[in-house]
Amino acid sequence: MKKLAIVLIVVAMGFMGHSTELSRSQGEVVWFGLDYTQVKFIGYDTHFTDIPKIRDHYFASWNELIVLESDKYDVKGALGVKEVSYEIEHAIDRSKQRDMNGILQSGSYELGKDQLAKVLKAYVNPSDHRTGALMIMETLNKLDETSTMWLVVFDVATSEIHHLKKYAGKPGGFGFRNYWARCYYNVLLDLKDSSQKPL
Repeated sequence: MKKLAIVLIVVAMGFMGHSTELSRSQGEVVWFGLDYTQVKFIGYDTHFTDIPKIRDHYFASWNELIVLESDKYDVKGALGVKEVSYEIEHAIDRSKQRDMNGILQSGSYELGKDQLAKVLKAYVNPSDHRTGALMIMETLNKLDETSTMWLVVFDVATSEIHHLKKYAGKPGGFGFRNYWARCYYNVLLDLKDSSQKPL
């Protein structure tokens, strides 16, 4: 049954609407954070000069920033829910295990269905009946000055997908951390201002 639920991600790839059974989701959503286990850096070594530090420091720092500055990085407003709880530890731990060999490239890159399903599976917990939200990071693209990411909203117990969509945000600001943090800030801001909420 669990495998069948994971397969639903294939159908959800093109899902743009809302589930008819999402009334329970209008209360609390758990934010699992930014998962960097499949991310690629698009550019050259002059753009990403200290790749080990990105894994060991910035993956955690970008996740923590959303919690520490939750008024600015308004997940609640972006998702259109009343309450958000934050459980980012698993995303941080997983991201720190990212194999950095081959993570830098100059060509295009897009996550496949199998990769998305693999990431989602790591957050499924049959005893947890809440609704979860996770940002699966795809690229930090210095050549195009953008970052791409997949937002997935799902039932944690069953992995049933309520929303799965790719978003792109522009970077900006001073310093490496803030420059790339602006990308998901812009995505969250666009979602907050949009009438088409993920939930």
